[in-house]
Amino acid sequence: MSKVVIDIKGLNVSYTTKRILTSIYLQVESGKSYGLIGPNGAGKSTLLKAVLGLIDDYVGDIKVLDKNIDEVRKHLAYVPQKDEIDFSFPASVNDIVMMGRYPHKSIFQRLNAEDKKIAESAMKSLEILDLRDRQIGQLSGGQQQRVFIARALAQEADIYLFDEPFVGVDITSENIIISIMKNLVKDGKTLITVHHDLTSISTYFDSVIMINQRLIAAGSVDKVFNQENLSKCYGPQLTLLQKSALLVK
Repeated sequence: MSKVVIDIKGLNVSYTTKRILTSIYLQVESGKSYGLIGPNGAGKSTLLKAVLGLIDDYVGDIKVLDKNIDEVRKHLAYVPQKDEIDFSFPASVNDIVMMGRYPHKSIFQRLNAEDKKIAESAMKSLEILDLRDRQIGQLSGGQQQRVFIARALAQEADIYLFDEPFVGVDITSENIIISIMKNLVKDGKTLITVHHDLTSISTYFDSVIMINQRLIAAGSVDKVFNQENLSKCYGPQLTLLQKSALLVK
């Protein structure tokens, strides 16, 4: 039976005088893969960062695994948008994936053979083990994204937050990533993924969260991913192409 692993009550977030999120009440259940959708500027990335405790100035209450985020941080893995990553940083693929093990270590504790084994397994599953000694900036966009997802896998978290993981990746990388995500759900993990391609929602996710500064709908794809809610969420931004694709899904 699914349990609530993220419980958000009355979340309001503002930057200077601009309101980004308004009165968000949301419960995320374990063992499900949620597509987080909404138009540009809807607050999708802000919602993830609020859950992660990366936003200090907000109103409301957020509990993760029934605790405050600082008590359970190692149980959440996060893959940020690619434009938030410095790909010129002199780190190898292996260095970055090994970073996923740090949340399980105390400040003076060294990484050991078991950590290296876990990181190697993550790289193998993302098909980047042969790239382990390459500098991150030398890789293609799809390979880079796979590296950071491997880092998240190496953390062995319970909840995974992905911010636009399919942007700028090739079809091979996209297929590998979605396969990994589906396997995580089979293992009982919880996933929230910011996603833009509405035509693949029903293929990639079993649940959906629709926001446009406020919560429009949340629930299983077959119940809430419909024309009425999409129109409320996107308004004029819902393109003719998207409407056509949804009509034949």
